[in-house]
Amino acid sequence: VDVVAALVVIRITLQFLLQAIGVIVLRKRQPEMARPFRMWAYPWPALIAAGGFVYVLISRTNSMRELRYATVVAGVGALIFIGRAARRREWPFAAPASQA
Repeated sequence: VDVVAALVVIRITLQFLLQAIGVIVLRKRQPEMARPFRMWAYPWPALIAAGGFVYVLISRTNSMRELRYATVVAGVGALIFIGRAARRREWPFAAPASQA
């Protein structure tokens, strides 16, 4: 039961919470980007969802242990991504595009 609960918390942390935050960050950093959909009452749904996920994460018993697991999983994933990007010369290691 503890393992399943920890996996659910890790999934919430790494997937849903970061997606809710990511949509806000994307709209702030690239406001001119074409969007195939509109979010009604933006940014409230993303903020409410992020708040709900944080509440679920901190209201559980042993939540700090599970958050540490999530941090380790995210760190390992980031290291794998950076290593792969460096080997393939992809972002952020790609050569800058020349301005015409």
